[in-house]
Amino acid sequence: MHIIRLRGFWETTATEDGSFRHLRRFGRPTNLDAEEHVWLCGDPREEPDSLHLNGEILGTLTPFAFDITSKLEPRNEILITSAGEAPPAELRLEIRPAQ
Repeated sequence: MHIIRLRGFWETTATEDGSFRHLRRFGRPTNLDAEEHVWLCGDPREEPDSLHLNGEILGTLTPFAFDITSKLEPRNEILITSAGEAPPAELRLEIRPAQ
């Protein structure tokens, strides 16, 4: 398994309803084998958040791992909405062999 940590580079903006939008862009990992899958993984947060990849909702942030292989584009965008102004807890891409 190979891990790519998505640290820093978050763009945070306040919304009219008092929540916050946290945006992070990243490129599709290169040199993926046909048998490898890319998972977006993260640790729990205190307040409930929603997680979007390229405009599609993946779910809410609790401990999570989403297989995003089929959703990846050359350039990608993660959007997290939350009640907190602090950037999201660490997110990571895990490149795993197919199971």
